Amino acid sequence: MKDGRVTKIKGNPKDPLSNGHLCPRGAGGTGLLYDPDRLQKPMVRRDKRGSQVFEEVSWDDALGVVAENFERIKAEHGAGALALFSHGYGGSWMKHLFKAYGSPNIAAPSYAQCRGPREVGFDLTFGSGVGSPENTDIRNARCLVLIGSHLGENMHNTQVQEFAEAVGNGASIIVVDPRFSVAASKAKHFLPIKPGTDIALLLAWMNVLIEEDLYDKDYIDRYAIGFEALAKTARCR
Repeated sequence: MKDGRVTKIKGNPKDPLSNGHLCPRGAGGTGLLYDPDRLQKPMVRRDKRGSQVFEEVSWDDALGVVAENFERIKAEHGAGALALFSHGYGGSWMKHLFKAYGSPNIAAPSYAQCRGPREVGFDLTFGSGVGSPENTDIRNARCLVLIGSHLGENMHNTQVQEFAEAVGNGASIIVVDPRFSVAASKAKHFLPIKPGTDIALLLAWMNVLIEEDLYDKDYIDRYAIGFEALAKTARCR
């Protein structure tokens, strides 16, 4: 603070994930705080859609409008007429609201497109999900392959810090990305594949590992199921 005005936002050095470092969004919080266009009171539309005519109202009035419309929709069409597409921790509060309202139509598109397939894949392969933040040791990795991952662009704070440490420790970085990304600029091997060819590349890697006997045979024999089918899919045998 300086003269009663926030000038800088710093992270908590005791936080076990951020270690006191903020992502660009957090560091830029002062811009949001003093943005002249920042909404500081609820706004209620006073004209037809598209006219952009709004009026500042109190929180009681704004919540009253929401409650009235919730009740109207429920009376006319049933609670299921309202659906929630949620994302992130903040969405959990809206989920509670919709459940109390009686709507079963609650979904998270991001889960279906991103975390869902990943969690199912890890659960079927290893017996448990990967979680978030992922239980990975990027910091001490000797070789790190980034495929379908854009550390440096999506700015997951903890992972970016660990990635920087891995680079500093001399880790071999392999980046698979059609674009020359921030992570690619740090890579030992940059593979600019054509979009949509990720699976072809992975199958090619599998082919080399199997054909040249570079995999752990004892581990596969003891724990793996369906290895022959995998080898056939990768066109190895």
